[in-house]
Order: sequence, then structure tokens, then C-alpha cells
Amino acid sequence: MLLKSTINMTEIPIELIKIEPAIATSIYEELLGKMIQKTLHLICVASTDSESIYQKHIISAKRENNAIFKKEHDLNKLTELVNSKREAATFYPFYFCSLIPEHTDDIKLTFFIKDLVINANEAHLKTSHITILIDSELMARRMEGSIKEILRDEEMIFLKKITIYHL
Repeated sequence: MLLKSTINMTEIPIELIKIEPAIATSIYEELLGKMIQKTLHLICVASTDSESIYQKHIISAKRENNAIFKKEHDLNKLTELVNSKREAATFYPFYFCSLIPEHTDDIKLTFFIKDLVINANEAHLKTSHITILIDSELMARRMEGSIKEILRDEEMIFLKKITIYHL
């Protein structure tokens, strides 16, 4: 008989971290490196704001010839698609990266988190660590509350830690 080790929500730490501008670039480079190594599921808000974390550091990783995202995976087009269809997207198996549409209400946010955190990560990506990049502290706190609510009655096999970075 195969026994799977599961972990309850109370055992999964959720850490909120404010990103200090002086070390922001090194943090994003480290997170993208872990995503490439497939040890981290990176979740971003598909922001169209040119000053957002996603636009300045994730999409720009491709523009600066840092071969993270292949040419055929145009992140600008994927961002438009996610926002126009109001659907979350996971780029598995190409990348361990997911997008949540910007301007998401609490009900949809809860649905997206459950879909990306529970379904995608536990069924496919199977990473022990999820990192979420969000621009505002308010949205980060909303995300934290939604995650706690969702994980309260769920058992995780792979997920051991969630980190939410915000400006």
C-alpha cells in the first residue's frame, strides 16, 4: 500500500514580503532561475501597467535576450489573452509560470488560486514552493486571505511553502 504524505493548511507557511527596490532585480533573477529549474511555481498578475513587477521584470527578461522565454511564447500576447478572456493560465509544461488576470474580484481570485495552487500545482507542476508576485500590498493581503481560506480544508501532497512578494 502506497502512503502519501500530506500537509494541512496550518502547516503551510504563507509569507508576505515587501520588495525593497535596492534588491528587487536580484530577487526576480533568483525566482526566474528557480522557475527554469522547475523547483518553483511562479504566479504573476498579468498587469499591463508598464511599472508593474510583471512588465518590468518578468516580460523584460525575454526582451533583454535572457533566454528564459522562447520567441514563440510571446508574453505580451499571452497577457492580452489572459486579461481579455478573464481566465488564469499556466504555461506548463514549457514554464512553471502562471498568470492571473488583472482587476480580479475576490470571487474570481479565489477560483484562480484554487485552480492554480490546488489543481495545477498538485496535479502537474508538483513543486514544494509557490511564489506569487503582486504589485500592491492590499492585493497581496487579499491573496493571502484567499489562500488561507482555500487551504483550510485541503490536503497538499507537494506544496510546503507559499511566498507572496509585493511592492
